[in-house]
Amino acid sequence: YISSEKDISYAKTAHPRAGNHGHNDLSDESGMPGLCRPGFIIIGAGKCGTSSLYHYLVGHPRVLPAKNKQIHYFKYFTNRPMKWYLSNFPPATTFLSNGALMTGEASP
Repeated sequence: YISSEKDISYAKTAHPRAGNHGHNDLSDESGMPGLCRPGFIIIGAGKCGTSSLYHYLVGHPRVLPAKNKQIHYFKYFTNRPMKWYLSNFPPATTFLSNGALMTGEASP
């Protein structure tokens, strides 16, 4: 809810992840040409079916798998730049040549 012009101005400039030191900021994507964002991220406890769900999804002809099923970016690698995370997914050229709709990962 935005109640005034002041709130609108703040909403346009405030970043929801303040204090991230620019590592995960996607507002300037000029340094990430050709990289695609995941369309899904499967989370869950171990042995709860995350692998099965991931394999069902990537079994679809228009869903491409990540380089590794479990990237663990949000658990172990948040100190790395967002470009590193996105480089774990197929590039845009691969998407276009395969007619893919999405990619994603599963990190229990």
